[in-house]
Amino acid sequence: FLHNSLTDLAVALEMKEIIHMFDDVIRNKFLATPGYCTLTGGRSIAFLSKSGLANPLVMAPFNPLGYQMSPSKAVCESALEAFPAQVVAMSVLAGGAVKPAEAAAYLSKFPVIKSVILGASSRRHIQESLQAFAPLFKPAPGNIGHPP
Repeated sequence: FLHNSLTDLAVALEMKEIIHMFDDVIRNKFLATPGYCTLTGGRSIAFLSKSGLANPLVMAPFNPLGYQMSPSKAVCESALEAFPAQVVAMSVLAGGAVKPAEAAAYLSKFPVIKSVILGASSRRHIQESLQAFAPLFKPAPGNIGHPP
């Protein structure tokens, strides 16, 4: 994943050549899928798609409170519907203000969100998150699923 500060700078300055250079290096030198971390989800998803990247992999904040969703929750949600992308949702618990079950219910509305990234401070938090999010996401073939 390209760091969010670099992704957001390239998007703000409409630097398609930086995006294409990163995409080319990651795909051709490392034989991997390039990802773009961003704190401006709506604008970044739109820019990457309009720049010619097919179905870009984007990590951005998505949560029911709109926490860190820039420029707004509505713009970020609209981008999910308007542009093809593979989305990894971050800040899904809105800095601890949202319970995992509420976050999972919100994310379930958006089929392009393929996975989430979150932190946990205890075993109980991990179990609560697994219970809430497991029904939304199936492990990729070859990956170990969640513990029983």
